[in-house]
Amino acid sequence: EGPAGWPRTGRNPSRVQQHGPSSPISVFSCGGWQGFAINDELLNRALRSGVEKARFTIPVSVGPLNQPVDTKSFSPKASRAFEKLLRTLSYTYAKAPHVDRAIAIVEAVKAHLDTTLDFTNVTAFALQQCFDATGITTPIRRVSELALDQELKAQARIIAACQKTGATRYVNMIGGENLYNAIDFAAAGITLAFMKANLQPYPQSGYDFIPGLSILDMISHLAPDQFAPHLVAAARDANDTM
Repeated sequence: EGPAGWPRTGRNPSRVQQHGPSSPISVFSCGGWQGFAINDELLNRALRSGVEKARFTIPVSVGPLNQPVDTKSFSPKASRAFEKLLRTLSYTYAKAPHVDRAIAIVEAVKAHLDTTLDFTNVTAFALQQCFDATGITTPIRRVSELALDQELKAQARIIAACQKTGATRYVNMIGGENLYNAIDFAAAGITLAFMKANLQPYPQSGYDFIPGLSILDMISHLAPDQFAPHLVAAARDANDTM
């Protein structure tokens, strides 16, 4: 649902950062959250399998194209998909110095999933787990909790959410550049900005660096105090629109 923050630190309460509706799968993507596609499964950016990428999926229940995100649920098969992901991490990332932290996150999300299949509930939990692991302090809020006019859609709904929360700047991933109009945001007193992922290299167990892998890859290889430079590098790319 959003608004949710990534990867900016969120220290300025007058800013709202959102990268579209997200899921525990897209939570695990280093470059931010690009959106949500209604389908029978969600495809994540890859983990490493030796010198190659290995993708993983978590199934969600099939629904109509216009089904509200807050009514979505995960498939009962999702728990088994998380078990497979845990085996992949344990085997493929055995030599990663901090893989135990990544495994703990996936175990926590799976345990939460076993208590509820509610899509946004599990999503918010998974987001917070990743935020805590990477030092991000941006609060997570749901648009559905803001009591907005239900007739508002797309850009109008985003602007209303910003106004409701007192935000003066809205940051979206660059993939949504054609979805929003800076003039409309400015008329509402909000600056529209777009961020292009700026993925800095980091050690990956002796292999050549592959950018854009899952955030679980980064958590497996970096100590908690090593994330800040990567978050700052990404934040520098959040340029205001003209």
